[in-house]
Amino acid sequence: MVETKLQTNGGSDVGAVIIGALIAVAITAVFAQFAAGIGYGLDSPLRTEGVVATIGVIAAGVWLLFTQVVSSLAGGYVAGRLRTHNLATDTHEVEVRDGIHGLATWALASVLVIVGAAVVAAFGSAFAVTDEVSASAQTVTDAEANAAIIFGFANAATSLLAAVISWWAAVKGGDHRDNLTDFRDRWSLR
Repeated sequence: MVETKLQTNGGSDVGAVIIGALIAVAITAVFAQFAAGIGYGLDSPLRTEGVVATIGVIAAGVWLLFTQVVSSLAGGYVAGRLRTHNLATDTHEVEVRDGIHGLATWALASVLVIVGAAVVAAFGSAFAVTDEVSASAQTVTDAEANAAIIFGFANAATSLLAAVISWWAAVKGGDHRDNLTDFRDRWSLR
């Protein structure tokens, strides 16, 4: 006769993943608004040459990294903290399941951000007023193409880093859940 372990949960908590992903997307949206506000004040930093263009690309990359790290930390932590603990599993299995929930949170948030960006781009291009003269005058220089390639690879690298951070944050959130970590003395709003 095969003995089975009693499980209080099937191992996945979709609600925790959705809540974590929504928090991550909301943080990303807020930080994107800050970036857009700064960007509106600039006169196309990538159209310039030399140091100004380099600083613009570096600043955008650092902001992207900061945004992904903070949103992944928050979303992963929430998913790990809210995930229902399975009493029938050992500590390693709990850690792996918490981490997978963090990774699922990162994945869902990433897909939502990409879909949102695609929708915004589609609306922007659908309602854009173009002028044939100005459209033909806007050619991409080699420096701009190189900056776009570097930025694309940096974006992919920060996305992978964000996945790892989300895993770690979910494990940490699960650890705080299991140890009943109390933050009231430091974080209470009472």
